[in-house]
Amino acid sequence: MQPDLALQFRAGKLEDLPAVKEVCKDVWGGNDYMPFVWEERLSEPNIKVFVAEIEQQLAGLYCLKTMNESGLKTGWWSGVRVATPYKKLGLAYRLLEHAIDVVNQEEINVLRYSTAEDNIPMHRVAERFGFRLVASYSYAIGQKNIIPLPENTNITFRSLQPDELKLAWDFIINSREWQLDEGFHCDSWTWRKLELTDLQGKLARNAVTGGFEGDKLKALSVFNYDEWENQQEIFVSWLGGDVQTQAQLAQHLVHNAIAKPLEYSLVMMLPTNSDLDKVLEQTGFVLRSEDRMRLYELSLAVEKVRNRMV
Repeated sequence: MQPDLALQFRAGKLEDLPAVKEVCKDVWGGNDYMPFVWEERLSEPNIKVFVAEIEQQLAGLYCLKTMNESGLKTGWWSGVRVATPYKKLGLAYRLLEHAIDVVNQEEINVLRYSTAEDNIPMHRVAERFGFRLVASYSYAIGQKNIIPLPENTNITFRSLQPDELKLAWDFIINSREWQLDEGFHCDSWTWRKLELTDLQGKLARNAVTGGFEGDKLKALSVFNYDEWENQQEIFVSWLGGDVQTQAQLAQHLVHNAIAKPLEYSLVMMLPTNSDLDKVLEQTGFVLRSEDRMRLYELSLAVEKVRNRMV
């Protein structure tokens, strides 16, 4: 960052919204979600929103969400935005530096964030602060009018019930997918460890579907029903099992969405598996390379990050 730029941090406020819109106007072709959720983020008790100002002008912002994972206090750094005039000046580095200060003050044990596969500056920032790369993720979408129904298959599909918790949990923790990203799942754009209590809740909401060959579970999906910009979708946060059956299960989900009159699309954010990616593309799913993501994690349990920075 240029030394003559005096950066001041403070908590975000509702009246910052016009400035937030200005900062976000060029993000995702003008379709950034942040202005639409600004008030919601400010009101959520487990989220802190910070803005950075230069000469009383809003130059950047971020959100820090606190979660509990089996007694471990974790932080999720997201909603990072830098105003166009201040890009390429190291502002993202300063935003993360401030977030780490906050995390240390609040004795949070782990800090995580995700960024695009092609966002090289944020990869370098992660390396400089000592973050480790947990996994890379592929983003796939499917529409009902494009994806065919599974054909010539002896697989049956059904929702798993709450009393099948052990079956589902054992399948997940013994899967290759569990090993690929150490048990994380992308739950509506927030990555966190998939826990037994999460799975219990999903089963209660009929949000766990399996593909069975006879009595044998061959593939399993965990998902949400999300609504965004007047469109509804199934957001698959975890998918595992036999590759061919995974693809068939994804086809099934596309065609068995329950919402009317709006039709669901299927969105999947899954740890990159070249074999699955190939089968999904052959089936008609679109894998968008520009939406591939990386998940980074920094452990703060042993020593303060500032002592490791060089």
